[in-house]
Amino acid sequence: MNELASIYEQVFTIADYYDGPRKGVANFQGKPHYYDCVLAERGASDDGYTDNFYLSPIAASALDLVIEDWTIWQQWERPFHEGRVTEESHPALPAEQKRHQELKSALDLLLQTDFGKAIVRKGEFRVAPGEMSPPGIICELEVRWTELAS
Repeated sequence: MNELASIYEQVFTIADYYDGPRKGVANFQGKPHYYDCVLAERGASDDGYTDNFYLSPIAASALDLVIEDWTIWQQWERPFHEGRVTEESHPALPAEQKRHQELKSALDLLLQTDFGKAIVRKGEFRVAPGEMSPPGIICELEVRWTELAS
């Protein structure tokens, strides 16, 4: 394992989660990338997910939009788990629904796996040191990317 492989990097968002993060935005070598889980061949895994991810670079301007939308979601998450808003309002509080939809429209175009530029790495996600959240609330995560075994 090379020296860079031992470095954990910031996870900015989790757009899809099933037994771990499956899509979102995180740093790779200090630069923001869209990560997208590589699905297993049929029959190779019970749930179809692997620990391998396509990593596609994104522009700094896209990261600003990603963080804004993630903040909107985080502002919804706590009131939801406290029972102050219903699941029907997901993923934004009523006052933020319009802005979330605007951001979603832009991000749906910007956050896609670019198979021409994407690289594949194994991702190991963990809770960031010192991070604690109430039950149900997603903790801040970090990720270590390593090259696939040959």
